[in-house]
Amino acid sequence: MKPLRQNVALAVDGGGIKGVLVTEALKTVEEAAGKPINELFSLTAGTSTGSLIAAGVAHGLDASAISDIYVEMGPKIFRKSWRTLPLIEYLVNYRYGTEPLEEILAQHLGDMTVGQLHQQRPDFNMVITTTDLYACTTRFLKLYKQRFADWRLRDAVLASCIVPTVFPAFEHDYNKQPDDPPQEAWIPKRRYWVDGGVGSYCNPCYMAAYEIAFCLREKGWQLDNTTLISIGTGKDPMQQTWKARLRNIFGMQRKPTGLLGPEWIFPSVDIFLHDANLEQTRLVRHFFCDAVAERAGDPDAGLDFRRFDIDLDEAIALDDINKIPALIEYGKKLGEMIVNDRQEDVGSFGCGDSTAITSRGSNQKRIEAI
Repeated sequence: MKPLRQNVALAVDGGGIKGVLVTEALKTVEEAAGKPINELFSLTAGTSTGSLIAAGVAHGLDASAISDIYVEMGPKIFRKSWRTLPLIEYLVNYRYGTEPLEEILAQHLGDMTVGQLHQQRPDFNMVITTTDLYACTTRFLKLYKQRFADWRLRDAVLASCIVPTVFPAFEHDYNKQPDDPPQEAWIPKRRYWVDGGVGSYCNPCYMAAYEIAFCLREKGWQLDNTTLISIGTGKDPMQQTWKARLRNIFGMQRKPTGLLGPEWIFPSVDIFLHDANLEQTRLVRHFFCDAVAERAGDPDAGLDFRRFDIDLDEAIALDDINKIPALIEYGKKLGEMIVNDRQEDVGSFGCGDSTAITSRGSNQKRIEAI
């Protein structure tokens, strides 16, 4: 495995049950590194299913223990009912209740609060994303933030995991602060929270890089002494997705111009998530790696950033528990990719002339300016 720097951070994307894929990959990383992930990483960042992995590592669990949580909770949480029947699932306000998820999180994370975890592991750092619905903004739950100190760790995970239409919105108090923006004065203390991936942080690698560069400097974190490993939860084959999306009830293929009003929701969400994920990775490579290295004249001055994801042979829904065995196999392949440093190719930024700024970890192809 490519040598790691003094500080090692982990950022994990959202993806529901596809978190199994990441935990399986992390087992391979543990074997290669010779230590459990709760000792290997000292900063974890996560969105949605990534928040469960981030919190599990922070709580002291290894990859096998977190993987067992997924295998145990999948059939209990995503249990089929009348709410999941075709068409009906689009007419109800949510498909699955949160009680099974709450019970499993309580079993494995207990009642430990964010503040207690910070006291217990003062040298460990964690960032979890969630969306504050009333404020219409992403919130970043951090161990050292006093306003989240009384949140139970499992509540932080719940707030990040609540995918709209899949689960009911999560209710939890938000401690107001003197520096809160005045436009939020009308919002009650009791707020509603949903998946952190609703915003642009389904891939939380930029958030993690920012934390390293600007928020943890007093703790000895610097770009040149840190490795950030960012892991995705698999990329669905869009050709297959569009083929199914454009098939009408008679099996005939349509064109995108034939999509009905509500049907545009799905490609719109796909495009938003794809672009957001891609740009988070590109921004980290450009601003925290290449630009820093170029300015310093030292290729090692920037962040050692490594982004990994795997192409799936079939589209896998976030609640498809029948695909757990397949996800385990994908995870083993992804683990080998991480150990052998086969990073995801996300291309590069193009500037205002014909010179492309290439990023380390990309395929180094020339990109002409648009």
